[in-house]
Amino acid sequence: MTFRYELNPPKVAQSNVSHEESQSSLSFFDQAFSEVNEVTPKSGYNICLFDDFAPIGEKLSKVEHARTWAQAEAIAQSFEAYGAKVYIYGDHDEFDDLPINESVAVSSALDKIKQRIINISKSCNGIHITDSVLGIPRVSPLTLAASIKDFNKKIEITTSLRVRDRTLTALEQFVSDAVRLKLNGILILKGDASANSPKDSGLIPSQVVKHLNELGFNKKIELFLSLPSNPDFKKIGKKLDAEPAGFITQVIHSEKQVTRIVDELKPQGFKVIPCILLPSEKNANSAKFLKLDWSGYEKNVVDFIKNIHSVAGDVLISSPNDFAKAQKMFESL
Repeated sequence: MTFRYELNPPKVAQSNVSHEESQSSLSFFDQAFSEVNEVTPKSGYNICLFDDFAPIGEKLSKVEHARTWAQAEAIAQSFEAYGAKVYIYGDHDEFDDLPINESVAVSSALDKIKQRIINISKSCNGIHITDSVLGIPRVSPLTLAASIKDFNKKIEITTSLRVRDRTLTALEQFVSDAVRLKLNGILILKGDASANSPKDSGLIPSQVVKHLNELGFNKKIELFLSLPSNPDFKKIGKKLDAEPAGFITQVIHSEKQVTRIVDELKPQGFKVIPCILLPSEKNANSAKFLKLDWSGYEKNVVDFIKNIHSVAGDVLISSPNDFAKAQKMFESL
């Protein structure tokens, strides 16, 4: 019986970081940020190659320096043409058009996210870490998961894993790292397209789950697929054939939706984790983007969440822009 909180890692260019065990006194999270700080120049931009398989803290190699963002982007694209994974680090204070700021407020973002995890984990028994929502590069969910493990080894941790911009080898490495971290589950999803990297691996989540099952990963960690809030069960045959441990739904707005899904899938042995967007003025834009009508539960959120949990045995709460209300809500459950 799990109440989970959905956590979005802070925005930085260091994304898709593969986790390796280390004897360093620094936590994995600190090592990753320390490496970013080392390659971030005081002016201009450093172009760095990223090695998925290098130890944490040694994944970035500076190859070029550019004075302007346009020059840096052109250099990065020349390396990407040969299949390299490239990140650009620079000083956002000088150039306001830089879309992601690595050198400013990295330390405060780290401290803030750690404190949020500490606070919310007192009231819930599960954390789900997203993976570059809307295609915006963020700290790797594995890096953040390792940080959580530093101070809370009991809480259940699941993460999302995008297949859109990863190779099959990189996906296998991610899952292997998650197993070594003793995470509880991974939601395999397509992922939103990125404005900065429109490439598509062509991989399909259900095919990836089937492949990972054939490699035996399902015996070591639960693999989930996503499910619409109102699925057409006649059209999800490939997802069912992939034999995931279960499904994490898109945001739901009624108990009827969840009951329908649970009645169909639980008898077949699948777990169901319904996702609920917490009603809040700060989350209103998210609801609008998702075309969600929360009027049916916004006046009695706690009872609604409890009812959904009683139906499914699990629930995932999303509150991307209002942490304070999420924490207060969990304390009321």
